[in-house]
Amino acid sequence: MEAPKNREEGKEVSVEAPSAVPLAPAQPQPQSSPVELTDESSQIPKSCLPGYQAKFSIDDVASSIPRMNLGDKKSVAVALYTSGSKTPLQFKSIALYKKDLPSVLHVLSYIFRQECHNKPLTRIFTQNGVELKDGGNPTSHAQLVVTTGGDYEPLGASVSSGSASKKSPGVKAPTKKTPPSPSTGGPGKPIHIKVFENGLYGDDKFDRAYITVTIRPTYKTMTAVKSTITRELQWRDGRKVDALFDATGAEIETVDQLTDGAAIVASAGDRFVVPFPNTALHREAMKLNATLS
Repeated sequence: MEAPKNREEGKEVSVEAPSAVPLAPAQPQPQSSPVELTDESSQIPKSCLPGYQAKFSIDDVASSIPRMNLGDKKSVAVALYTSGSKTPLQFKSIALYKKDLPSVLHVLSYIFRQECHNKPLTRIFTQNGVELKDGGNPTSHAQLVVTTGGDYEPLGASVSSGSASKKSPGVKAPTKKTPPSPSTGGPGKPIHIKVFENGLYGDDKFDRAYITVTIRPTYKTMTAVKSTITRELQWRDGRKVDALFDATGAEIETVDQLTDGAAIVASAGDRFVVPFPNTALHREAMKLNATLS
């Protein structure tokens, strides 16, 4: 059917049906809450309304709500030590809630991630040089020193937080080891090492993910070794080798630690990436562990 037409002054005018006007969605009504947000951009409650009472008490053990046991809290002072450093130790006050030593080292690795360039902390000592092994726990108010794998030998002039504390009870003092001195010469003859890039370990059977680098007797410092490996890796993004690890993840600090045929991991400063069991580096790590044991 045709739309009706009106005649106005001799002209035909079409009458169009009115267009539908979309309805705006209803605005949600604000709901009252016992928790008050003082900052609109934050979802973390800042305060509660007057008269608000929690449903469960903190002392209510029947609520099955997991709560941190404040009785396990230990306040300790921890400092990071770098091998060969003569600067005074800078202690940080840290509250620890972990009990086992690996968990404590994991927490401290995160706290000191900038100072140690994201390298994992693997050893922890008391201030007087006694290393805490598996099964030993730091005592409250203790002063501890952590390293990325090197030895720590206390020096009287290097402690800035007071005199050395007493030995922790129940911790046996290990046999005193002489820290490795800087190498005064390279290997007696050229040696060949397998160099993997950190995290790129290839497949155990089909992928050869390493390059062979020759270390000559003229390489007397780790700087010369790292420069040679950087040149052989041919990184195009300008990175340089900053740290070397053996197959188990222990950092190599002197040229004397390099042996012929050893598998080495080169890193530009990142922490050691643990290899998967199906990688070539994992096989090298198993060989090294068998040799050390």
